[in-house]
Amino acid sequence: WVAPSSPADDVEADPGPPAEAAAVSPAGFLLLVGIRAVARAVHPIGGEKFLDFGLLQSLLRTGSALAPLPPEDMWFAGEPVQYYYGGHLLAALLTTLTSTAARFAYNLALAGFFGALVVAAWGLAGNVAASYGAPRQLGAALGAFFTGVAANLQTAAIVGLWLLPDGLSRAVVAAAGLPGDLLNWTPAEFSYWTASRVIPGTINEFPLFAWLNGDLHAHMMGMPFLLLAAALAFAIYRTPAGDLSRRRRLAFVAVPLLAGFQTVVDTWSVPSVFGLLFLAVALGPADPWPLLSRRLAAWRRNRSAGPLVDELE
Repeated sequence: WVAPSSPADDVEADPGPPAEAAAVSPAGFLLLVGIRAVARAVHPIGGEKFLDFGLLQSLLRTGSALAPLPPEDMWFAGEPVQYYYGGHLLAALLTTLTSTAARFAYNLALAGFFGALVVAAWGLAGNVAASYGAPRQLGAALGAFFTGVAANLQTAAIVGLWLLPDGLSRAVVAAAGLPGDLLNWTPAEFSYWTASRVIPGTINEFPLFAWLNGDLHAHMMGMPFLLLAAALAFAIYRTPAGDLSRRRRLAFVAVPLLAGFQTVVDTWSVPSVFGLLFLAVALGPADPWPLLSRRLAAWRRNRSAGPLVDELE
């Protein structure tokens, strides 16, 4: 597709990626809507759903976009909440704009953040694949699948064991030293919870677990924005060395703004935002020093050139 010509030059644009994003995000959203329609999220078992729903309700009760923040603690009247609430604030704003009741907004917010995660993974993985000559759509699909859907191999292994003939499954269990009760497993006993506890004494969550569990929690809502940070880092990595203004806008404007927002969404992810920036600048093909100062970069070049440069000057 070619845009209408201008006096300067023609601008070519590929409508494929925007169209794909417009399909992938709703697909992820609808998948979670279907899951939440079967198993509504706000219940007291297995998680912190009352905390998350309480934060959403507290923000909605302020009744004004100009209300002071942080919101009032729903368990400690008159005191501000001592927790990061940026993701809940975003959900509350969308809830207010769409005039959605809070009891519906909670599940819809879960679906919305999942759609954002999947489309972010699709776009980032597709661009990484295309930049290295691989099929863009294949890379995008694999990125979206392994980020938004795939987990560890425990569930797949249990299902595979269940599909084996009885004698072979017993031999596999004996040879691998696995618990004998696995032989009695059936699909009716499926539980997503066990796949998050594969290492004894630890928690091994994967992204989809958070949405299956139904906690509208900070570490889950921060994932799409962390992928956005990775996309900005990749943009810095790919920007030509000569386009110094673009590199500076990305490194010193876009990334800090995102980090500021991530601070109130999921504070624990902020070091990762700046870590990605550091890796993009340090490992990128362009010299990192001009980002700070052209004079500093020139001084370093002169220093590395040795006495010969001093004599010529």
